[in-house]
Amino acid sequence: MATYKQHKHTYRWLTNAFHTVYSNIALLLTVTTVVILDSFKSWAKKLDIGYRNFLGTDTSSFWIVDSVIHVTLNLPPTMHDVYVADITKCYESIPLTGQDNLLEALQFMIRTGFQEAARLHTKAETILWVKFAQDNTPMTARWGTTQPKSGRWIPMSQTRLISLHSWLMNNCFVALGDRVWRQTRGIPMGFSCSPLWCNIYLMTYEVKFIQRLASMGRKDLLNKFRYAFRYIDDICWVNVGNPQDFLSPEQPRTPDNPFWIYPLHILEIKTEVSKFGATDPTQGISAHFMNVQFDLHETDPKNFVMRKYDKRRNLPFKYTQFIKFQSNRPVRQSYNIIISQILPILYISNDTMIAFQEILLLIRTLESNGFQAHRLQNLVTRWLETGTFPSTKTNIQALTLLLKHTAQTQ
Repeated sequence: MATYKQHKHTYRWLTNAFHTVYSNIALLLTVTTVVILDSFKSWAKKLDIGYRNFLGTDTSSFWIVDSVIHVTLNLPPTMHDVYVADITKCYESIPLTGQDNLLEALQFMIRTGFQEAARLHTKAETILWVKFAQDNTPMTARWGTTQPKSGRWIPMSQTRLISLHSWLMNNCFVALGDRVWRQTRGIPMGFSCSPLWCNIYLMTYEVKFIQRLASMGRKDLLNKFRYAFRYIDDICWVNVGNPQDFLSPEQPRTPDNPFWIYPLHILEIKTEVSKFGATDPTQGISAHFMNVQFDLHETDPKNFVMRKYDKRRNLPFKYTQFIKFQSNRPVRQSYNIIISQILPILYISNDTMIAFQEILLLIRTLESNGFQAHRLQNLVTRWLETGTFPSTKTNIQALTLLLKHTAQTQ
């Protein structure tokens, strides 16, 4: 049932559930959890609206992000500090039973998600319907008061879903030699729902942390977490101030203490800030989160720079990137690769010259793979001139002029 691997100098195992009943159940839980989590997100956004209306402050109860563009589009106009950290030991230490167990977090998410869905249809019972994969169509799930007409749909209740989550996480076995062990601690890795389990576990503590601040009337602290983001086990806080106020394992986990978030007797926080301020050494001024690099100016919070971060550039060996031009793909489709690579840059980089340099680097890389540089440059220029790019961080007009000038001088 397990595949062994080494990751960051630690030996771990991945649950190999391919072609077993485990994979079908994991897929069912993945599909349904995504739908419920979306309902939970709507509930959390309503909490934020309530805090704004009744407490007069903005905050964020739902920190989960699924793309770096979501982060860059929701940043403040000024950045005084940035904090990035990795939450470790999620997959080794989170208990499956007892205090702070995973199932309690899942129950909180499922019940809240169902309650929020029920609020939208007050005249009839809201049911989560699941349609299993058939005729090359993937498994899907949706809310509804009646069974959908097309295909065979099965209703999934809260109780059934909680039971399936419990069964899957408590029936993972590892074989080594002639011995077999059952996993009793840590999130089982290898299932399609494993990242969701980690996401929901951390989310539960984040939502309850914001609720605790609101119940205590700590508007000053609520506003600090207006720009809080997390991608699975990586967190990014902007303008929080001193993050260690909230991340000390010594903080008592009591209802009247506003300075704790996660169960740090289980989890561990590893700071990944590359540079702290000289004036205030508790505040980070340079860090990367996902694939965006933040560089802040200590004395001018409006003058911060965002650019693309790619850790592969620091590798001690040459790596393969993109396809070769001499491949079995159509020429037009092959050339459009550069468009898919440039679009994130427009939303990540707030410096036109840096975005321009990134595009030139892309062109040189593809040119080394057999593509024609002038054709790539003309394709990008036409795309920028005719496309619509709402809310981009890069100045599209200035970027287009730079590309045209470069083409004329070559």
